[in-house]
Amino acid sequence: FVMWALDFTSCRSRFAEEARVGYHAVKGSEAAVAEGVRLARASGCRGFLIDAEAVAAAATALEGTSRQAVILVLRARSPGEVDEALKSFDYLDGVVVSAADGSSSWKKNWKRMAEKVVVGGPCWLGADHLDVGQLERLAEIQKPAVLVTTLSVRAQRKDLVRWCHSRRIEVLALLPPARDDDIIAPLERLRPGVEVQTLLTRWAIQSGVIAFPNYDEWLRRGDAVQNAAEYADWTADFARALALSTKHLHSPEEKLRVHLAPDAIAAIAALDDSSTKHRQSTQSEASAGAGREAAANLPTTSHHDGAMAWGRKE
Repeated sequence: FVMWALDFTSCRSRFAEEARVGYHAVKGSEAAVAEGVRLARASGCRGFLIDAEAVAAAATALEGTSRQAVILVLRARSPGEVDEALKSFDYLDGVVVSAADGSSSWKKNWKRMAEKVVVGGPCWLGADHLDVGQLERLAEIQKPAVLVTTLSVRAQRKDLVRWCHSRRIEVLALLPPARDDDIIAPLERLRPGVEVQTLLTRWAIQSGVIAFPNYDEWLRRGDAVQNAAEYADWTADFARALALSTKHLHSPEEKLRVHLAPDAIAAIAALDDSSTKHRQSTQSEASAGAGREAAANLPTTSHHDGAMAWGRKE
């Protein structure tokens, strides 16, 4: 099982098969974090990416949940955080390795964390927000099972996703909410009547990644709850927000309703700033190359005797 989980040589990971939409538990008040995890589980989430600061609250919310029911992945900066998490959880499916003090330490951290992948401990390691060059260097030590990275309509990072998929590395995509009108308006036109958050989640799934929508706004609201009435309103609103990202996984009719056709996927791809910049860069390089070629054939001036001489190769 350990080798299968590390390399995914025979099939897609448990995420792809069982948890197409996950929940990211982040730092916040213990009550709000625990309630968020509980609501996510109730909405059908099976995959949980848990920051080290949220471990205690998440463990409280998932107490009594069977090992087969959920997939638990810790996002940790040090082996000590893994040890602390295992005091709250009986098991961890995996650990995503974050740099302890900046991007320069990610390789050292990976080697230290690899010692935690043992029988009875986490079954695999994942990388956190590395680029292709860093992943290639990491693969010289050991190929990660998953990569956590941030994807958005404006930064779709297709080259990174393709690189990972070609090497059977699962991509866990953190999805920031769409806030700009120039993004929201075209998405609303794609599928009138379907909420933008649902469309973003569906786009991520159809792109072949595991989607982790952002619920920071709801946690902040939970931190500010003062009374029972506010608590009831908050949990009801939070449950509706979670349902926007998960209901189409459980209802055949809903899945058909929000499935994005190829032309819709192409329209979203056109909103990718990184692709636009890449095209512009390619065009600029092509223009520059043509300019250099033309310049090589232009006459060069010689000030000897004030005459014009044509440049030529000997």
